[in-house]
Amino acid sequence: VAENQKINITYVQYLMVLSANWAYVKDACRMQKYEDMKSKEEQELHDIHSTRSKERLNAYT
Repeated sequence: VAENQKINITYVQYLMVLSANWAYVKDACRMQKYEDMKSKEEQELHDIHSTRSKERLNAYT
C-alpha cells in the first residue's frame, strides 16, 4: 500500500509540473504576441511621424 501511495504522489507531482509548464508556455506565447503587436504599432507610429515631418519640411521649401 505504501508503494502505491508513493506512485500516486509522484504522479500527482508530475501532473502539477506539467500544468505549471503549460501555463508558463501559454503565458510566454501571449506575451510574445503582445510584444509583436506593440512593436508593430510603435513602428507604424514612427513611420507616420517621420512622414509628417518630411511633409512639413517639404512644405517650407
